[in-house]
Amino acid sequence: MSKSKKRRDIPRLGHPIIETHCHLDYLEAVLLSREGRKEEANSILEGLLEEEFLLKDYVLMHLIENLDDQPLSLSQPYFEKFASDYRSHPEWAATALLYAKKLEEIGEYVEAKVWYDRVWRSRRKPLSREAALGHALLHLKTNEESETVRDLHSLIQKNDRDDVAYKGLQKLEELEPLESLNEAKARQAAEVCLNNRDSARLRTYLNYLIDKYPKSPSRDLYGYMMGRSYVFGDDYQPAVEAYDKNYTLFPKSSWGIFSADVSANTALRGRDYEGAEKRYRSFLRDHPTSKH
Repeated sequence: MSKSKKRRDIPRLGHPIIETHCHLDYLEAVLLSREGRKEEANSILEGLLEEEFLLKDYVLMHLIENLDDQPLSLSQPYFEKFASDYRSHPEWAATALLYAKKLEEIGEYVEAKVWYDRVWRSRRKPLSREAALGHALLHLKTNEESETVRDLHSLIQKNDRDDVAYKGLQKLEELEPLESLNEAKARQAAEVCLNNRDSARLRTYLNYLIDKYPKSPSRDLYGYMMGRSYVFGDDYQPAVEAYDKNYTLFPKSSWGIFSADVSANTALRGRDYEGAEKRYRSFLRDHPTSKH
C-alpha cells in the first residue's frame, strides 16, 4: 500500500487535517513527477482538485507541465481552469501564452487568436509583446497577409528596442521588398537594427535611405547611424571615416556636430591617438560652446 493510500486511511477530522493530507499528497506528486512517474503523479494531482486545497493553482500548473508532450485535449481543461480562475497569478500570462501556442499548433487558429489577444491585453510585458507578435503572425495562416504587415508595423512603432521588434522586422522583410518601403518604414527598420546592434542589416537600410532620400531632413541622422553601425563591430577606422564624412556634409546640424565629437572618441577607442588629438582640438576650436 502506498504512502499516499495510508495517509488517506487516517480519519480526517477537520479542515486543517485535510490541508495537511493535501500538502503531503502534493509533495509526493511533485517527487513522482521528477522521477518521471507522471501518470502516478497526475492521478494524485487530479484527486487534489476535488479537495479543499489552497494550492490548486500549482496543482493545475503541474498537470499542464506533466501533460506537455501529450495531445492538447488532455491538458486543455487544466489550461482553461487555470486561465479563468487565476488571472492575477504571476504565471498567468506565461500559461495563457503557452495555451495559445498549443492551440495554434493543432490548427485551432480562431481560439489561438483569442488567447494571444487576451495575453496582449493583459499588458504583462514582455509576454504581452510576444503574444502580440504571435497574433500578428497567425494572420498568415488564415491568408490575411495585409493584417500581418499592419500589425507588425504597429508592434515596432510601440517599441523598436526589444527582441520582439527585431523578430517582427525579420518577418516584414519576407513580406515587403526593400524597394517598396517609404522613408518612414525604412527609417523604422533602421532604428530596430540600430537598437539590436545588427550592423550589416542596419547599413542595408541606411544605404537605401541615403540613396533614395538624399535631401531628407534626417539625412544627417542617417550619416551618424552609418558610423555607429561600424562601432558595433569594433571596426573603428570605417566608423571614423563615416563620422568625418557626415560632419563634412553637415557641419552646422546637430547630428553633424555630434558626429565630429564621436569621431574623436572613436579614434581614441581605436588607439589612433594622433588622430583623436587632432579631432578633439578641431572640435574645441570650431565648437567652443557645444554641449558635447
